[in-house]
Amino acid sequence: MTVIKVVSKEHLYQCVTENNECSMSTLLLYASWNNMTFISEIYPRIKNIVDDVYKEEIGFDNHNHKNVGGTSVQLPISNFCTMQADLNEDTMNFCIGTDEQKQVPDNDGDVPMGGTSIYPMMTEIRLNCPETLPALFIIIHVRGRIDTVPVPMSSKELLFLSEDFARDAIKKALLSCHCISVLRYPNNPQDVLKKKRNYDLVLYNQQKHSQIRLFIAGDRSQVGKSSVCLGILGTLLRMNYPASSLAYIKPATQCEQTQLVSEYCKVKGIDACPVGPIVYYRGFTRAYLNKETESSDSLLQKVSLEVDKIAKNKSVVIIDGVGYPAVGSITNTDNAKVAHASGYPTMDVGEEEEGPWRRRRRRPAAVLIVGKSGVGDAVDSYNLNATYFRSQHVPVLGAVFNRLPLDGYYSLDNCKRAVSTYFEQNWNLHGHEKVFGFIPQVETIAHTRMECEDENERQKLLESAITHAEDFITVFSQNVNVEYMLEIAANLRDNYQDLYLNENSIESLSKKAKLRNETNHDNVHDVQTNAPLTRQQIEMSAKESGATGG
Repeated sequence: MTVIKVVSKEHLYQCVTENNECSMSTLLLYASWNNMTFISEIYPRIKNIVDDVYKEEIGFDNHNHKNVGGTSVQLPISNFCTMQADLNEDTMNFCIGTDEQKQVPDNDGDVPMGGTSIYPMMTEIRLNCPETLPALFIIIHVRGRIDTVPVPMSSKELLFLSEDFARDAIKKALLSCHCISVLRYPNNPQDVLKKKRNYDLVLYNQQKHSQIRLFIAGDRSQVGKSSVCLGILGTLLRMNYPASSLAYIKPATQCEQTQLVSEYCKVKGIDACPVGPIVYYRGFTRAYLNKETESSDSLLQKVSLEVDKIAKNKSVVIIDGVGYPAVGSITNTDNAKVAHASGYPTMDVGEEEEGPWRRRRRRPAAVLIVGKSGVGDAVDSYNLNATYFRSQHVPVLGAVFNRLPLDGYYSLDNCKRAVSTYFEQNWNLHGHEKVFGFIPQVETIAHTRMECEDENERQKLLESAITHAEDFITVFSQNVNVEYMLEIAANLRDNYQDLYLNENSIESLSKKAKLRNETNHDNVHDVQTNAPLTRQQIEMSAKESGATGG
């Protein structure tokens, strides 16, 4: 087997475009600190897997030919390249550089769905180097267009290679390439290039721990969290996700009125739980402080059970937050704790473990923050709210910024340019956190949460908004890169331990210390000195005392 050791960006480009028509290259990116014995041992295994998947998916026979319209077509050239990311300053700039990511139009002149495509076709090679190495990339070259796609495998999965898992991951990466259709159907490249990529749901479900849970938080109340949930669900349906593979839940809420997103789920057949176990009804917080309600531990356990129940056999679960991140902190049920409780149950908890330690062993759902319009205030608010989640070891995906006007000094284009520049210039501070889109104001659904005294009037507003939901989803899908969002969420799910926990974090304490910490923090409310009151009793007492909220 010939392995090409690449020494520069120019050298890699030369290898990738060696064949003027089309070629596929596999790039194994590693660093000086990697064990070269491991690296050299996985060369041939990866090469064989890639070659097998390549032939199988493009439809070539054992003699590297396929019949297209009566003509025998030769299998395009396949290269296997390796590159040390920190070989020199040039390779480091190439792999970890901060070149501005540009929007690249498709052949029909349209910008790929979601603005900047997750893996846009370009005339040059762009690498999005992960935080841990080694990493594997598929690079497809077709008539001057280059498509670079990372294989969804962590560094540990590469070093301790499972062939079945690797085959599925490589197949997923290969099928997500824009250019792969040209290799499959070389007699009609123009039509296939115009097709938008769809997420390969069946293939993704074959992977271990494939479910994605997204927690949608806001930088303030009524910033449009539920609208963003609606946009994500609608976009996923358009990406060919079956409705049966999606779920929506709002585990904690201050508003029990019917929302547009829950009505949309009902119409589309998406499982939904619009009002979860935690409701901040009138008088709740004072009753909690007086130990007249369930404990926070009990409430969060109910959240876990409810989310796990609706998430069964789903591919994507959208978890709607409440207010801004700290809402609920007075009852120890803020958004960060709810994100923890809504997260992925870990698989390594011993059966002998009991109590809070066992129940809380979860990887929290990754958080997407919905930000406001503007520039300075929008970024400042994002940083403040993201810090709240990070401080509690909850992974943050990044942000979408909502309800931007199309005209004026604070227009969508102006804000997008400035905010995107901030994230690009401060990539070292935010790491994997990205901006996934900027959403314009859509008036037809802007007032679906009006606090109308007349319920009939509110219902009319809601019914009107339902008829315009698809218009909003169209705008949303054009301005938000949901596919990229899922990729980053999957990466955070799979690498949570490495990215968010260290030897000084609370998750690294001994079980005894962990239990002691939880006891000191939460269980002061677990001891009920008074008999718990019913919700009706609490609300009646609060109303008589003049309360207007929780």
